[in-house]
Amino acid sequence: MKTALIAPIGTSAPVITEMAQYLNGMEGLFLTDMVIIPTQNEYVKAHTSLAKEALRSKYPKMRIHIRPLPFEDINSTEDNIEFMRMVARVISEERSEYKCEKVYLSIAGGRKDVCTSLAIVGQLIGADGVFHVIYPSLGNINIGLERIKDKILELHYAPSNQREEIYLKYRELFDTVMFPPIEELNYIHIPCIPYPREYMGKLVAILLSKSMPLDKTGILQQDLKRLERAGIVTLLKDRVVATEFGSMVGGIWR
Repeated sequence: MKTALIAPIGTSAPVITEMAQYLNGMEGLFLTDMVIIPTQNEYVKAHTSLAKEALRSKYPKMRIHIRPLPFEDINSTEDNIEFMRMVARVISEERSEYKCEKVYLSIAGGRKDVCTSLAIVGQLIGADGVFHVIYPSLGNINIGLERIKDKILELHYAPSNQREEIYLKYRELFDTVMFPPIEELNYIHIPCIPYPREYMGKLVAILLSKSMPLDKTGILQQDLKRLERAGIVTLLKDRVVATEFGSMVGGIWR
């Protein structure tokens, strides 16, 4: 069964490889595709290079896709919507283009807002699971990363065709940090209850059209009122209108 993991990355590359270890250890599951989502921050890109080479070294048959965001960090509602849009697009690509039957999300590699948004996209689009990894001795990992910082940068700034050689040169140092014993890690399976597709189709139609007669929405009045309280729509006498924020949310499906 083809299986994909979608994971944002910050300045801690091990969260990528730790999650890959865990999913590959699940009964009947083999991770065939890894999608890493970095920002344009240079040190984040360096950790992306490290994660990619570590995965290639340990799982040579795994397809690794890098889907960079167009900014250095998520600093606005617009940036966050763009991140959510990318995740939605990647989920669709993994299923349609790469024929993955299962698509999982990792919320371990990012700030709290990124983790929250990723979990929400998982429910809206219908991911097959959301996971988090915690390393109780996080300080040890951070110390380990700091000790090999110069080697991480050496690998990152090397020509792409030389990175494998550099990883192998320092493999013992890199692997110690990137693949800690799995029994030392704590994994959390976060509930991800998909919204019914029919309901989501009706909601997206409202948000993308920006205005729709109330009797054409197909959504219960009580649900429309909940959407209004959430700032997604405004209810008029005979119409429902997407708010500015609601229109931005609708952009996730564009």
